[in-house]
Amino acid sequence: MILLLKKDIVTSFKPLFEVKKLSYEDKAKLFENFAILLKSGIPIVKSLDIIKQQGEKLKFLDIVKENLFLGKSLKFSMEQTSCFDELSLTLIEVGEKTGKLDEAFLRMSKYYKHMDEMYKDVKSASYYPIFILSMLLFLFGFIIFYFIPNIISLYGGEIPKIGGWAELLISHSLFIKEYFMELFLTCSILIALIIKLVIVSINPLFFSQIKFKLPLVGNLIFKQSLNNLVWALETMLGSGVDILNALSVLENVTNDPVVLSKLKIIQTSVLGGNSLSDSIVDAKISEPNLLYFVNIGEETGDLENRLNNLSYLYTQEIKRKSKELTSMAQPVFITIITLAIGITMLTIIMPLLDYELLYKI
Repeated sequence: MILLLKKDIVTSFKPLFEVKKLSYEDKAKLFENFAILLKSGIPIVKSLDIIKQQGEKLKFLDIVKENLFLGKSLKFSMEQTSCFDELSLTLIEVGEKTGKLDEAFLRMSKYYKHMDEMYKDVKSASYYPIFILSMLLFLFGFIIFYFIPNIISLYGGEIPKIGGWAELLISHSLFIKEYFMELFLTCSILIALIIKLVIVSINPLFFSQIKFKLPLVGNLIFKQSLNNLVWALETMLGSGVDILNALSVLENVTNDPVVLSKLKIIQTSVLGGNSLSDSIVDAKISEPNLLYFVNIGEETGDLENRLNNLSYLYTQEIKRKSKELTSMAQPVFITIITLAIGITMLTIIMPLLDYELLYKI
């Protein structure tokens, strides 16, 4: 009896354990499908059946369907899957209350399409530096583990007296090759301990402040964080979420300590009766475009569209600066590789291939 009960419990919770994390692209497609089906007049339960057939990743929609049959709200049902963030759940709740679920899903689809585009832009921009760094690691690995040992074998296993730091490097490379696993494990443990110590002892706010002050990329990172918040705020205001609830939900959109502290100040200021633009000034966010568009939006009563315009400007600026940084990085990395190869040739390879030394052996 106990075994049967245990089996039933495991079986009932099995769908929860099989839930896979949804990417921005997955969410954008899912919400777009919901918007199209609901706009066509298809009931939500039937829409779930149709969408579920599009892939194994969407099997978690059975959990939503089961909860709907129990009389639960769509927000509660989707919350049980653990696949949706606070922003999505808030907009779904507003859509249910206003009878505009199709519009809420459409707005969420646009938001996650934007997030997916920004994520892919950042990802593609990182490919080139990662490739170059990988090539550098491969080059030095080839020299340490293959080239130097094979050249040393020509000297009968003895380190040649070529002097300078090249001889020191050769002896170290042979040592690294011989005790590679021991050194690798020791360094890994030390690095993990140092990182853990730094994370525990240093306030995360400090790292966040440093991140936004980095040369070349600091302002870009700040604009990216700001753009994500502007998009989220515009999406919620357009769906009928009031400003206070929207600001509260924004705290779940970001996990950056600096941004969260600014949001807290803005939320407190708005709660005290101040306008959003005055609250931004109170938070000491010195971004002129943000203040300008929010001011115009409040004066005209069209804050949603002004935020939409601002987000478009931010998106274009981020894309342009990302391309500029990538184009700047290319010659820098090429120069680094050229110098690495040149220095290696002059200081290590050429002395090792000295025919006079080889002739003396």
